Amino acid sequence: MLHRAAAAVSLACLLLGGSAAAAHAGGSDDPTPYTVTAEGLTLPAGRTFVEHDHVNVRYVVDGETRSAMLHVQAATAQGAFAGRGDVRWSELGLPERYCVTWVEVSGYNEHFGEGGQRPVCTSDTTPPPRTAVPVAPIPAEPATPPGSDATPTPTPTPEPSPSVSGAVLDTSPGATPSATPSATPDPRAEVLAAGDGPSRGGLAITGSDVLIPVLGVGTAALAAGIVLRSLHRRSRGTGPAHRR
Repeated sequence: MLHRAAAAVSLACLLLGGSAAAAHAGGSDDPTPYTVTAEGLTLPAGRTFVEHDHVNVRYVVDGETRSAMLHVQAATAQGAFAGRGDVRWSELGLPERYCVTWVEVSGYNEHFGEGGQRPVCTSDTTPPPRTAVPVAPIPAEPATPPGSDATPTPTPTPEPSPSVSGAVLDTSPGATPSATPSATPDPRAEVLAAGDGPSRGGLAITGSDVLIPVLGVGTAALAAGIVLRSLHRRSRGTGPAHRR
């Protein structure tokens, strides 16, 4: 009894070792060493499913993506796949019409559908269109520079300031109001004005001085005339007496 148990353990170890030896170090987008068709999956020659092996598959039905899985485990119905080198998709519950788009098998890094492989479909099923990689659109240059508004801001109209009598108001921006320059007196006018004052005063004084002597002389002459006339009359009245 112990001999049979030891033999079973040795066989399981050999199968696990064979499964590990079959693994490749390729990338997920490298060509797959197994074969995928619309009917099912076939492992490479000499390779069979062992305990705990698994297969994951994605397929499309009427535009809807679905998935199925095979997990080789002795305690389940799928334990019957141990020792087999293939599996039909119908055994995993796929319907009559489908398209297989992606497959992953334990022990292999290569995944079907990631290396440019096209989906495989049943005869009366149209393959789904391949999804294009979205490309970010190049943003268009804005019509107006960034930070500027589409509608120009109206220029504010300056409010009229109250008018000032006797001065001109300058409303141009940045102008500094200046006071009206005072008239600078002309030195020549000052000299003439200074000269006119004393002259006029001098003329007035000279006229007064001349008028008084003239009046005095006239009065004296008049008095002298009166005296002379009186004497003349007296002389005529006192002339020589008529001889008798």
